[in-house]
Amino acid sequence: MMWWWHGSSVYGMFGHGIWWIWHFTGFIVFWLVLNALGVIALQRFMRPRLDGTEYSSRKAPGIPPMSILEERYARGEIGRDEFMEKQRDLGATGS
Repeated sequence: MMWWWHGSSVYGMFGHGIWWIWHFTGFIVFWLVLNALGVIALQRFMRPRLDGTEYSSRKAPGIPPMSILEERYARGEIGRDEFMEKQRDLGATGS
């Protein structure tokens, strides 16, 4: 009885050499790159925005909250009602 891997090759079922090492290496590199891109994408979307659209204590540590509120109102980020409500809230806390 003749087995399917018995053929003209002396290397058995792996053919003429070590091609499988390149395929295996390519497979590993592909998945490493794919996972790295996934981690980078998650970090970008989960990180708070520090480009001026969201205030943070790291962005403006010395600016009083009322002036930040006035800037946001002046830029049109918040409406009059929200400005008045937040102004009352900040006035009540004594900040």
